[in-house]
Amino acid sequence: MATVLSFVRKSNGQALTLSTVLFRPTSNSPKIRTGAVVPTDDVLVTTNGAGFFSTMLFGGTYQVWIGNSKKPDTITVPDDDSVNLLESLVATARVAVLGGVTFVNYLLQTNYTLVLDASDGTFHVVRCSGDVSSPAFSVDDAGVVSGALNARWNATSWELWDDDAQAWFAPQLTGSSSSPSLSFGSAGVSAPGNARLLNRKLQLLNGTTTTWHTMFVSGGAAAFSGPDLS
Repeated sequence: MATVLSFVRKSNGQALTLSTVLFRPTSNSPKIRTGAVVPTDDVLVTTNGAGFFSTMLFGGTYQVWIGNSKKPDTITVPDDDSVNLLESLVATARVAVLGGVTFVNYLLQTNYTLVLDASDGTFHVVRCSGDVSSPAFSVDDAGVVSGALNARWNATSWELWDDDAQAWFAPQLTGSSSSPSLSFGSAGVSAPGNARLLNRKLQLLNGTTTTWHTMFVSGGAAAFSGPDLS
């Protein structure tokens, strides 16, 4: 099942809290693969105090109502385990909600970079850990901002600090666009153009497919959306 998530805000930018988001499968929901489950039941979720929601859906076509909107939008959810921003799935340019659905997957807090947890809407400092020969992605507890600064922009290279190795490492995505994999280069070696900030999203470039992927954390690991056009 795929994950669909976003923040919902009013036209003044305030979070639309405790608002319902209704997903209704349509009669022409596609079977994307042999044996795929065709959804039939409505899925109703409620935004939290920050206007955030996250839910898992079977692949298919859905109509979506947000809050008291009268006219639904149509989305097609992929039949996989991907993480998807609601606005990236909307078939039309309009999103039926006061002010629309807005999204941000990162925060800058006292010079630290925090990344969104796709399951609950909390933000986490992300880092590298391990010795210089085997750096690994690591995630601090939600909301904890302490220790060495965790990330930097070295010109156009986005890099994470490894306190064990006392070095900066540039994260890099490779592999298929539907299931990219994260690795790190050598200590102190930059990767120009490996990441960007676009439309309030922190995105990494898949070096294999040249597609951009919005970054999240999930279960203490890095997670990425399908290819993003914006």
